[in-house]
Amino acid sequence: MARLNLVIADVDEFYVESIVNFLMINYAQRFQVNSFSKLEYLLTFLNESEKKIDILLVSPDLYSPLIPREKIKVLALLSDGRLIEQIENYSLVSKYQHGDKLVSNLLNIFSEKNQNEVFVTDGKKQTRVIGIYSPVGGSGTSTISVGCSIQCAARGFSSFYLNLETLPSTRLYFKGENTANLSNIFYYIKEKNKNLLMRIEGTRCIDDEYKVHYFLPSDSALEMEEMKPEELQQLIQQLRLMNQYDVVFVDISSTFNKQNIAVLEACDQIILVLANDTISSIKAQHMVREFDILLQKNNLNLMEKIIIALNKYSDIPTEAANITIGGKSVAVKLPASPALITPQAMNYLIDTDSGFGSCINQLLNIALQGVNGDLQNL
Repeated sequence: MARLNLVIADVDEFYVESIVNFLMINYAQRFQVNSFSKLEYLLTFLNESEKKIDILLVSPDLYSPLIPREKIKVLALLSDGRLIEQIENYSLVSKYQHGDKLVSNLLNIFSEKNQNEVFVTDGKKQTRVIGIYSPVGGSGTSTISVGCSIQCAARGFSSFYLNLETLPSTRLYFKGENTANLSNIFYYIKEKNKNLLMRIEGTRCIDDEYKVHYFLPSDSALEMEEMKPEELQQLIQQLRLMNQYDVVFVDISSTFNKQNIAVLEACDQIILVLANDTISSIKAQHMVREFDILLQKNNLNLMEKIIIALNKYSDIPTEAANITIGGKSVAVKLPASPALITPQAMNYLIDTDSGFGSCINQLLNIALQGVNGDLQNL
C-alpha cells in the first residue's frame, strides 16, 4: 500500500480547503484525501466506502456517534484547545500548526496504531547518497555538507541532510519543529520496526527557508556510539527505499572506525574534505593506507568513490593543494572566507552567493553527474 486513505472533516470550509490543498501539493505521494464540511455527506461516504479508512481527521463539532468506527483504523480529533470528554478511543492532533508538523503527527499516530502492518512509499526518485568525510577534525565537512544540501534544494531537487556526527551542529543551520528526533529513529531500527519508512516520514523536519529535509539531533551523543555498523547502513538504505530524495548528503565525523567505514561503504560517492595545511596531507596519507587494507582484506574499494575537495584554500602553497589520492587530484578548491557563516535570527546563514557558494556548485556538478537526468545541468 503506497498511500494512506485520509478523510478530513471540519465545519470550517476554509480550513478544510487550505489543508487539502497543502497535502495535494506537498504530500500527494503519501495521502489519498477526501474532505467534508457537512456531517450528512461524511456519513454517506463512510457508510458506502468499500475499504477501511486509514485515518479520519475530524473536528469535535462534526463528530457523531453515527460514524461507523469499525470502518476506521485511526480516529484523530482536530483540537482547538477545548476539552473533549464524550468521545472515546481517539488521538489528538492540534488544528493550528504548520502543515508539515500536522503530517508528522498523523504518520506517527498511524504507525503506532498499526505496528503489524507494513506500508511503503511510491516515490519515483533514484536516490544518490553522498558522504562528506575528512580524516581531519575542523576541516569544514559540516559547512560543505549543509552548503551542498541547500544548493541542491535551490536547484529544485529534493535534498536530505543526514548528520551522523557524534556532536552535530544541525540546529545552527536549519529550523524546524518535531517532537521526535534521531533518537527515535535509532530506537525504531533497534526494535526492528516494520514501519520504519513511515517512521522516518513522521520524524523528519523540513526547513522552511531552504526546504532541506533532516532529523533533529539525538538526545545524547552516546546513542551514536551504541549504533552498530549494520544499523547505520540500514538507516541509509531506508532513505534510499523511500525513493523521495534526489540526493542524501551524509555528514560524517572524522573518526575512522567500523561505524564510519560502514557509512562510507553505503555511500555512492565520498567527498573527501581536506584543509589547506600539512596536517591534512599527513592524515590523508594514513587514510590511504587504511583504505588499501580494507581493499585487501574486505574487498572494499572506497578509493573509487572519492572526490577530493580542498577547503580553506589560499594562495599560500601547501602539500595538500597538490595531493594525489588513488590517482585523483584535488577536484575543487573552496576559498577561505571569515564571513562565510553569519549569525542571524538565532541561526547561522551560509553565504551561498559567495566564492564558496560558486565552488559548492562546482562540487555538485561533479558529484551529481548522471543522477536523475544530470541534476547539474539545471
